[in-house]
Amino acid sequence: MIDIHSHILFGIDDGAADLEASIKMAQQAYIDGVTDIIATPHYIKGSYENTADIIIAKTAVLNRELKKMNIDVKIYPGAELYLDIDLLDDLFSKKLMSLNHSMYVLIEFPFQSIPRGTDELIFKLLVNKYIPIIAHPERNSEFLRKPEKLYGFIEKGALVQMNAGSLLGDFGSSVAKLSRVFLQNKFVNFVGSDAHHYEGRNSKLTKWIEEAAKYVGIDYATDMVTKFPKKIIDSIEIEFPEPVMLENSEQLKSGFLKKFLDQFLG
Repeated sequence: MIDIHSHILFGIDDGAADLEASIKMAQQAYIDGVTDIIATPHYIKGSYENTADIIIAKTAVLNRELKKMNIDVKIYPGAELYLDIDLLDDLFSKKLMSLNHSMYVLIEFPFQSIPRGTDELIFKLLVNKYIPIIAHPERNSEFLRKPEKLYGFIEKGALVQMNAGSLLGDFGSSVAKLSRVFLQNKFVNFVGSDAHHYEGRNSKLTKWIEEAAKYVGIDYATDMVTKFPKKIIDSIEIEFPEPVMLENSEQLKSGFLKKFLDQFLG
């Protein structure tokens, strides 16, 4: 399996604290069935300013150590980029990392909102041959209130990455329920561990496949951690099935999604 979202690089964000922790995370991921990991440390101005040169250097160190220890997991450089007005310019200048130098860019929203200008940024990324992947939207408060907004970004060309732990209940029942809705409506293209540690918040991709298969079937669930992420690593465009349209309030008022929202939002 391939994990496209992991904070496995040591000492640069809120993930692995040191090289030993990175190695333990790789060992745990390998036991879970993961062979390839795209390291995605945060890039947030003023907090975690992890530029491409830092990430590439740390990735090389970790790969050397894993090879020495015969841990058969390969690490690729990437980043989780917090939405910012300078994001596109910083990608062009190679200050920031896409996922393994590919056309795919993992972007993170604030957990409480969808910033103004997000539509424009997604449009600019796509026009400039970058494909944005929205990280864990099921954990965003605004998507919880108005899940149809995610459809709008998908319709414009954005892709979606779910956290394995979201579906498994690690972030509460509301997030787990919304994760099921997103899967059932074909909003999700990839799953990532978003692992930060080797215990607790770690790789759970095998368990995720078992649960996700109930909603999308075993073959498609498996593709989301094998076939599709391999194309990210190779920078190849991917064709996905059309999501179910949830574009207006009338559809939500009478459908399963409205009942679901009433249940957990009261």
